Amino acid sequence: MRRSRDDLNRELHGVRRMPIEERRETYQRLINEAMEMAEHGFASKVIQQYAAELKRHGKPIDALKVLRQADGLPRVLPGIYAVIVRQEISLMMELGRLDEAWERLKTVFNKRGVPLAQYAHMVLLLGGYMAAQGRKGSAIECFQFYVRLCEMVAFLEKEKVYQGSAWHWLMLQAPDWIIQIWQSKEGDLRELVAPAIVQLCEVQRQYRSLAMPTDTVYYFLHEVAEWLEAQGNQSQAAVVRAVIELSDEKGEESEPMV
Repeated sequence: MRRSRDDLNRELHGVRRMPIEERRETYQRLINEAMEMAEHGFASKVIQQYAAELKRHGKPIDALKVLRQADGLPRVLPGIYAVIVRQEISLMMELGRLDEAWERLKTVFNKRGVPLAQYAHMVLLLGGYMAAQGRKGSAIECFQFYVRLCEMVAFLEKEKVYQGSAWHWLMLQAPDWIIQIWQSKEGDLRELVAPAIVQLCEVQRQYRSLAMPTDTVYYFLHEVAEWLEAQGNQSQAAVVRAVIELSDEKGEESEPMV
């Protein structure tokens, strides 16, 4: 006899009272039943609870496998799916599986809908882990992808295709780790960072009224502009300086950037 969602929910509430050896089978059975019933929201709830318990018991690899089952839930809300993906990416980073996390993010972006602001945050988070591991080139690649996401969101919002409540913080955000990479003064790395900053400033200038950068980012933009001028890239430096000048004009009227 097919059970109702209420039946499944009652059993889920009782799982933690079961002996530890029985929980795995029960969790998986609940996931399978919910999928068969097309109760994808409930299935996602079980997946998250099951994965969290596996992680608490020192089984992060098994937790990753459980979280991956969310790919089989096409009807789950994008915001819920994004939460599950973020848990998965965080686990991969804790395990040091950064390349796998990066490939996973790209796969999710190409195949499943995740709110763009949340996706961009995950990309920046992974970039920070890459930088902390000394993988500066990979960290810059994450930042470059983040900038392309900003450009995409800005265009979609202008065309009234996308309305993102968290959109404002996307713009002109230079994380501490990208500034630290810049301040290492490695010329080949600066040649990768500078064009991304120029592109981010161009997006800011074209698509959005300016929000004030933090003092750290403000002075960082000055450094980037000066470096570009020293390299003879006057047109790119002008894009960055245009944003600096707009920032000076707006002063205290603008919102502080996160």
